[in-house]
This record gives sequence, C-alpha cells and structure tokens, in this order.
Amino acid sequence: MILTTHALAGAALANFFPSRPIEAFLAGFLSHFVLDALPHWDYKIRSDSIRPDVGARIKLDKDFLIDAAKIWTDISFGLVLSLMIFENGDKGGAIFWGAIGGILPDPLQFLYARFKHEPLVMLQNFHKKIQENNRLFDSAPRLGAFCQLVFISLIVFISKKIAG
Repeated sequence: MILTTHALAGAALANFFPSRPIEAFLAGFLSHFVLDALPHWDYKIRSDSIRPDVGARIKLDKDFLIDAAKIWTDISFGLVLSLMIFENGDKGGAIFWGAIGGILPDPLQFLYARFKHEPLVMLQNFHKKIQENNRLFDSAPRLGAFCQLVFISLIVFISKKIAG
C-alpha cells in the first residue's frame, strides 16, 4: 500500500481514540501490517539506496532524488489529508499520531537496511512475510491505485459514520 493509504487508515482508527495519542499511534502502527497483508499495489522504488531488500550506500543520484521526492510527497499528502478529513480542533494530536503510526513501518525498513539489529530484524521479517504474494496489482498500477482509493474511501466513510 502507498503511504497515503497507510496514513489515512491510521488517522481513521485514531478517530476512535480522540484524546489518546498513544493508543492512536499503536492502532495506526498495527493497521499498517493488516493493510499490507491484503492484496495491494506499491509504486516502484528505483534507487538501491532506498530499497530495503538491497540497502546500498546512499548515492545521491537521479533515482534517489526521484524516489525521495515521491516518498516525501506521499507522506506529506497522507498527513495533510488525514488532518483535513479528521481534525476538528480537539483530536489533532491523536489524528497526527495515528497517521504517523500507520506510516512508520515502511521507514523502519529503510533503517533495517542499514542497522540489522533487533527489533528491526524481527519487524522486517514479519513485514516481509505478510506481504508475500500480496502485490496483486503491480502489473496494473492504475487499477491498484484505484482499488486503494476505493478502499480508503470506505475506511474514511465508516470511521466518520461510527466515530464521528
């Protein structure tokens, strides 16, 4: 799943914990793995410096800059949308931390590629295992992006209806 989807799912869950940012963060963090267990699409990471399965030294080349811009745009868009959709004055902290929790497992893969120590090793093995054979839409990115849009729209709708 893309990071915007993870952020919005984390924020949607945080909507149920409006005054409890720690619980919101944990709900978002756990939601990341649930979403990654579903068949999904991810955009391609071209830079070996960013890909967790390679973990090459950071090389500030064209691929790295394109990937970094794509990832930061994805994170920023997810955080801004999360706050725009769910923030109502008294929930901002929980919503923000739920979204961060939803995003965090992917940046931890970047750290794992450079520091192969516990608990990053265990987390990376788990993350990798739950995603096996779940990249259903990699050959059809438009369909994959559309399915994520529909999926996250349902999550947002349900969260807004139930939690308000």
